[in-house]
Amino acid sequence: MRLSPNAFSGKKVLDVGAGPVPSGTCFDDCRLFCLDPLNPVYRMLGFPQDLYADVVFINDPAEQIFVEDCFFDAIISVNAIDHVDCLEKVAKELRRVAKPDCRFAMHVHYHKATVYEPMEIDDEMFYRLFSWVVGLRKVDSYLDSYSRSVSGGEKFVLWSNMHPR
Repeated sequence: MRLSPNAFSGKKVLDVGAGPVPSGTCFDDCRLFCLDPLNPVYRMLGFPQDLYADVVFINDPAEQIFVEDCFFDAIISVNAIDHVDCLEKVAKELRRVAKPDCRFAMHVHYHKATVYEPMEIDDEMFYRLFSWVVGLRKVDSYLDSYSRSVSGGEKFVLWSNMHPR
C-alpha cells in the first residue's frame, strides 16, 4: 500500500476483507477493525486471531456493517474487494461508515469473474462507486503483487487519497 507504519496514528481504521492474518496490523498506534465474514471459520481452522489483542474483529459482510454512521477515520483493503457479493452495496456501506474526510487506500485485483471472485472491476467502475472519497485517485497499476504475478489482462491497482500527485 506504500504507506508508512504511522500513516493512521490515532485513527480508527477499517480493514475490509482482512482475512486470517490482517494486513492492517502493520500500522502502528491505530485502532484496527478487521472486517471479514469468514473470521469464525479462520478461528475454527486455528488461525491465532486472539493474539491480536488490540484488534477488533467484525464478522459482518461488507454490504452490511453493524457500526454507526461516520465511525471510521480510514478504510483500507488489500486484494479483497473483488470477493464481495455486491460491490455497489459495499461502496454505499463504506461511505456510510466513513467519516467525510476519511483516509482511503485500496489494493484491487482486476480480473475476469470467477466463482470465488465474482467481481469484474475496472477503473471506470471503481471510480464511479468510490468517487465519494475526497481526493481519490488511481495511484498505480502493476502485474506483481505481494504474493504473485498476473498476466492475461489481469492487474493490481492501488487507489488512494493519501499519496502525493
